[in-house]
Amino acid sequence: MVYKNVKRKYLYVLIMNVIIVIKISTIFILTTLVLSGCIGDKQIAPSPESLKNETVDVMQSPTVIHTTDSLSNYSYPDPALLKEENLPQVNLVSFSSGYYRINDKKSLYSRSRNLSEKYYAVYHLTLKNNCSNTLNFSSHYLHLVTGDEIFNVTTNYTRGLFHQLNFEENATILPGQTINGSIVFQVNSPINKSLLLLYNSTPLILPSFEKSIEAQTTAELFNYSIVFGIPQFNLDYDDDVNMEDLRLEDLHKEPYPMIWPNWIDRSVIEFYKKLDSENLENEYLHIKNIHWKNPDFPISTIEYAITVIPDRNITLLPGDEFIIIIDEGGEQIINESIGDYDTGLAILNNQVYEIYSKEIPQKNFNNATVVQISFDNFYGWGLCARMTLNDQIVIIDDNQNIVVACCRQGHFVS
Repeated sequence: MVYKNVKRKYLYVLIMNVIIVIKISTIFILTTLVLSGCIGDKQIAPSPESLKNETVDVMQSPTVIHTTDSLSNYSYPDPALLKEENLPQVNLVSFSSGYYRINDKKSLYSRSRNLSEKYYAVYHLTLKNNCSNTLNFSSHYLHLVTGDEIFNVTTNYTRGLFHQLNFEENATILPGQTINGSIVFQVNSPINKSLLLLYNSTPLILPSFEKSIEAQTTAELFNYSIVFGIPQFNLDYDDDVNMEDLRLEDLHKEPYPMIWPNWIDRSVIEFYKKLDSENLENEYLHIKNIHWKNPDFPISTIEYAITVIPDRNITLLPGDEFIIIIDEGGEQIINESIGDYDTGLAILNNQVYEIYSKEIPQKNFNNATVVQISFDNFYGWGLCARMTLNDQIVIIDDNQNIVVACCRQGHFVS
């Protein structure tokens, strides 16, 4: 993985750490502990822990987001613990990216037409202490570098996007012990390969990260009509159509267009972002024309998350009722009722996708990547709304071919 201007970014991080230490010195005196380091080769890789509620401050050159409460309440580890030889072995278990958009509240019971969006990056890590001494780590020293911006971990994320995110703010790792958990960063743009995870100023090299991003890209750009044999959208609970076949009257029906995705790729997300934005603007123009003083705009939300579990030797177990995927260690990665997946389970056999609704055959895949996608969309006024709840599972082989796929279609109106 190539990281541009890494030295410059590290210098920014070091400068920020010096500034923070100067501020903290007015509150308490740091006690220096002299610890013996590990002997021998070590993998440079520290790791995070869970987090605290935060407020966001932004500083320029580069943009740095940090927690203001950490400046007054944080108990810092000794600087001696930040040496590279005192870092654990780190492994990327899975990587998630998320997108959340909603129109802002005007009051307790009403919304405006102004839309706010957030992007997230989530690392699920294991940390193993191969040292002879106990290691202490804090999420305060974890940073995510992207472009000229540096971000701290956050607990202020959309709970519906991610589950089971846990890393203690301060973790003590005994010799030979392995801990695991997830950390969340709120970033300013979609995820890409340029992300660099740091502990203090030390880069955490995660070999599976680049492959995870490649798998995410493959899953998001694939044309799933080839897999499932159905067009991209369902219209009015009746016709299945592709995006280019949608008419203007289909897109701007009152009180809302009844369009649902049959499967999920990146273009679906962009379609609903544009669709809901245009319909909110049309609602605004309508309200403006009738001079409504207290307009009641519809709620518009989009929640999109994609989780990538890379580099696993996995087995799709045979069965009639459940889609069960385990890795070579017996860990269960997927356990879902096949009846919940409207598309059935598509498996690539001899360059042709075959759909199974029962009698799932056993399949083994080496160095494969499992991708889980969820997309939730809501547009309307509570009891007058269109809702979309889609979940998709994809398996990508070592050659970036999609070899297994299924999608759950949730199409609702109220």
